[in-house]
Amino acid sequence: MSLTELLRALEELLRVEQAAVAAYDVAALHRIVEAKNAAAAKLRQLTGGKQEPGALALAQRVAALAEANAALLAASTNAIADALGVRVTPGTYDSRARMRRQLHSAGARVV
Repeated sequence: MSLTELLRALEELLRVEQAAVAAYDVAALHRIVEAKNAAAAKLRQLTGGKQEPGALALAQRVAALAEANAALLAASTNAIADALGVRVTPGTYDSRARMRRQLHSAGARVV
């Protein structure tokens, strides 16, 4: 599989991921994560070779789509948390200076 073919496959996978997030399809998201991890491993093997025509523009599109999906997933997670009356707040830093998030009830909401 060439770099361009792999990037096109990743682009399609990210579009499927958008639909899965919009549909709150957790099972599909689990499958997509596994497929993205496999694609990322292949991508690491293919990088460092000679540059294919159009690969840079395609890689930029894939990166933008991945960032958009991350924002969509975060917004969806927040919407679900709000609907359930659960708040996700930053807690403390761990030993690697990463924020640890904490969940707590925001009140007794009955929907």
